[in-house]
Amino acid sequence: MKKILYILIPVLTFSSCESYQEQKEPETQKIYSKRFEELKNEENFRIINIDSCQNFQELTSKMGEFTCNGIMAGLSFTIDDKEYFLTGSSECPTSNIVVCYFSRNIIMIKNDSIVTDLFNQEKIPIEDLKIELNNIISKPYNFKYNEQVLKPALVHLYIDKNQNINKTKKVLKEIVHNFEKINSNQKNNFFEYNVLFEHFDITNLPPPPPPPSLPK
Repeated sequence: MKKILYILIPVLTFSSCESYQEQKEPETQKIYSKRFEELKNEENFRIINIDSCQNFQELTSKMGEFTCNGIMAGLSFTIDDKEYFLTGSSECPTSNIVVCYFSRNIIMIKNDSIVTDLFNQEKIPIEDLKIELNNIISKPYNFKYNEQVLKPALVHLYIDKNQNINKTKKVLKEIVHNFEKINSNQKNNFFEYNVLFEHFDITNLPPPPPPPSLPK
């Protein structure tokens, strides 16, 4: 009887280990933006893991350093059991160069709200980004001249430094989902976008002075 028990114990132990090994963790779904796919093999492309940052200010600091050194930033983060990969840019804080963006569809996001009217500070929640994008698509002048593709979107993003990094991840998830959903139903590069991570809140800039009155 003892011999039988000695044989059964290692057999059962092995079987238990084997069953445990077969219970693998489900693989995390990975979601890539088209721009990330295009740039990921470039020599000057580096990835910043947003999960390693405490807040938006720390993230923009790292991205600005990349820009100063001529490095393109890829971004990764995990939220809701999905891993996201996208690209973004932030101006070099030590540069005196003023960058102007023409022929763009401008979208301004502060914290988790889209600023739809800069002068009156009207906002809608980031969850309504789909509505804002559909408004852009509905206007013919937002398309490239003589082409069936939209002018690229420049998404200005600023999040207060006292906000946890989860706020940034939530907003970026909405940006990726909504743009990729639109592009998946259209031809390639229908609505390209770039996220500009701002070092300061541009929605607080004073409006330009009114134009001079016309002579009577």
